[in-house]
Amino acid sequence: MAMKAILDTLDGIPEGIQAEYAKREDGKFVLSIDGEVPGLVSAAKLAEANEKLDKLDEFRNNNRELKAKVDAAVAKLATFDGVNPAEYLTLKAKVAELTKDGMNTPDDIAARIQKGIDDGLKPMHELTHELKTKMEQSEKDRLQAIQDGQNKALEGILTTAAMKSGVAEHAVDDYLFRSMKVWKMVDGKPVARNGDAPMISKKTGEAITITEWSSDLNATAPHLFKPSGGAGANGNPGGGPPAPAKTLTSDDPLEFGRNLQDIADGKMSVTSPPHMRNVE
Repeated sequence: MAMKAILDTLDGIPEGIQAEYAKREDGKFVLSIDGEVPGLVSAAKLAEANEKLDKLDEFRNNNRELKAKVDAAVAKLATFDGVNPAEYLTLKAKVAELTKDGMNTPDDIAARIQKGIDDGLKPMHELTHELKTKMEQSEKDRLQAIQDGQNKALEGILTTAAMKSGVAEHAVDDYLFRSMKVWKMVDGKPVARNGDAPMISKKTGEAITITEWSSDLNATAPHLFKPSGGAGANGNPGGGPPAPAKTLTSDDPLEFGRNLQDIADGKMSVTSPPHMRNVE
């Protein structure tokens, strides 16, 4: 009877022959043979081959896992295409520094930049404001100086007119108080105004003169004037003075004083000197 090298079971095999079979791990029975039989593989070699196959399977599985990891790493590296590692580290350090300073969003950075700009411009704004304030005050002072000069000139003209019109010495201040409310310097000449409208002479139909105004005041406030010594005591207002023949352009108070009479009589007008006109 021919003996099979591998059996699934020993059923039906004589007991004397069963001892020649060895049971494998897979439950099958392998014939024990001394030496190698052509066409058959020994159990030792079969076990060695199986061990190699197991290692080959393990190596193949490891290779698959490694390939999957390599593919994942390559895909991840592709996201960093064009990134300079040195620049990245520098930027990362700067981001960390900005975050430490409380700048976590673009708005935070924009706010910090704006604050830096505002802080830098603050001294300039303060200087500009200071210069503007000084310029405004200088302009106010200049205009006030012009106004004071005109008032001073007008006061001198009215004082001369008061003397000529016969105002009593003790009433000159009262006369000036009344007249300064009415008379203003306009284009270098004294002009009487009733509100915004110029006062018109009842006799000539033109702008009233200081002499005529003083004569009208004598009629309403005679206590300001010296007792009348005749028809000509308060001057002759009839017709008013002729148009000014000369113009005074000096800002020298003494010059005003020397010409007060002519100014009061309407023979001379007053205008600002060139250097004052240039700055107005």
